Amino acid sequence: MSEIQYIIGIDPGFTGGICVIESETRKLHLIGPIPVIKNKKKKTELDEMKIREVLIPFIKPKTRIFIEQVNAMPQQGVVSMFRFGTTWGLLRGICVGLGNQPILVHPIKWKNGLNLGKKAKKAEYKMAKRFYPSITWIATKRSRKPHEGMIDAALIAAYGRQTILEQDKSNVQEKARSVNR
Repeated sequence: MSEIQYIIGIDPGFTGGICVIESETRKLHLIGPIPVIKNKKKKTELDEMKIREVLIPFIKPKTRIFIEQVNAMPQQGVVSMFRFGTTWGLLRGICVGLGNQPILVHPIKWKNGLNLGKKAKKAEYKMAKRFYPSITWIATKRSRKPHEGMIDAALIAAYGRQTILEQDKSNVQEKARSVNR
């Protein structure tokens, strides 16, 4: 089995999420929305110190972080894209500052890797619910809808686990081939 202890999935953005799972068992250690605060102008910003505080217990040499790779999208305003890009960069910077280089993964790649393709958010929710049936996926007590950022973060972490396990299997097979030569 993998030497990796924890896998962290991060869906960036102000409505994103963070998920920490154990590599061996897929045990869920943490799931929640990205911590945010309001600045003096009442604009939403990342709470960088809270994010750092949330991640520190899980940052170990045997931890891998997967962050969704984001790109500009048509019809989005310049200011909103700049803010979103800044958020994405800050999340990457926090991870690197904690000594862990994140692995960037495009949405299409992790969704295809989990056989979701371009299916609707409902399919993602069903898969997350199947992986973790005890989680409500609701961000706050007042929420009524599942939190898409938390769901995506959990699925990004699941994709990361799957990728690592496939790499481990490939490495074992390669070692077996080299021994048999």
